[in-house]
Amino acid sequence: MPHAKPHSKPPRCVHEDILQVANAWVRAALLTQKYSRHPEELVKRMVLIFQTLAGTPRGNFLSEFIVYYFSVTEISPAQLRQAIKPLPLSLKTDIMSTYEMILQQGIEKGIEKGIEKGIERGIEKGIEQGIEVGIEKGIEMEKAQVILRGHEEGLPLDTLAALTGFSLDQVRQLVDPSTG
Repeated sequence: MPHAKPHSKPPRCVHEDILQVANAWVRAALLTQKYSRHPEELVKRMVLIFQTLAGTPRGNFLSEFIVYYFSVTEISPAQLRQAIKPLPLSLKTDIMSTYEMILQQGIEKGIEKGIEKGIERGIEKGIEQGIEVGIEKGIEMEKAQVILRGHEEGLPLDTLAALTGFSLDQVRQLVDPSTG
């Protein structure tokens, strides 16, 4: 009795074998899966895949399948319009409306993420600016304290101005607020 190889790969599905599958939904899903790693080939086979579904009862299956199809391939609106030309009008309409719905949801999610990022960046920037202003105010307050202590110790106002970077008028204002 022959032994199976313990790590052998499962047999690959041949395109022609898939076309023989009786259930149209399974056939379409298998074709989509088969070509999902080859986006150009998947787009080329789009008509065949969707024609498989042309005569089937749709229900929610069609929109679910369309979402699945677009999740495994990237196709521009122009490519899509070109690719679906040979399909029946009702199928084209379902495909395009689902595609537009997916695009709209993507846009909405993008906007939400953009707003979230903007808020995060705004908060970070606000915090940074708040810290900078706080540090600057703290330095200014410390310099003012140096001027007041230096004045109490009898240091000349021009020396206090030179030490702190304040103008002579600012130093006078601090030591005698009535001069301003």
